[in-house]
Amino acid sequence: MRQYRSLDASAENAGVVDFKFSPDGKFLVYRRSSGTPATQSLVLAAAPNWQEQPLDFGGSVLEYAWSQSSSALAVAFQNDAGTQLGGVSVANASVTPGSSGGISGTQILQPVVMLDPASAPLHSDLLWFQSDTYLAFHADTLPGSGFGDSPYYAPLRWQRFWLRRSDGLCFLRPRT
Repeated sequence: MRQYRSLDASAENAGVVDFKFSPDGKFLVYRRSSGTPATQSLVLAAAPNWQEQPLDFGGSVLEYAWSQSSSALAVAFQNDAGTQLGGVSVANASVTPGSSGGISGTQILQPVVMLDPASAPLHSDLLWFQSDTYLAFHADTLPGSGFGDSPYYAPLRWQRFWLRRSDGLCFLRPRT
């Protein structure tokens, strides 16, 4: 017989907007909305007890996507500097045992490495390709110019995304 678990209601998971499991099923990330004006943030939860850890990107989350190997979570967010592309690496993350434990306990995953943010005025979903090597999206051709969108790709190297404009075709669903 299957055993189902649910996240207990807590201050961390109030106002949940959406969620995504990592492809390997070891992590869950959910987006929550809070405050006035509303800002959106992410909380990472680790199996098997779903310990939660808020992720602070210094801005409101717009989009997020798991890499195919579940080792990285790409995150687009808005802050005073504009739209940024960053994320976290959970390649070597494990749950640090604590006293509270359980599904509602907030515990630290070690190590969760924050990726350095890069400016990326994107206008689409985020799409990983070639395993965990590249991230694709649409963004302003010339930011602030009104010339329209172009497809971009960003290799993940040295704990950050390096943006490149593509001259090829790219089909991504526009962000609404």
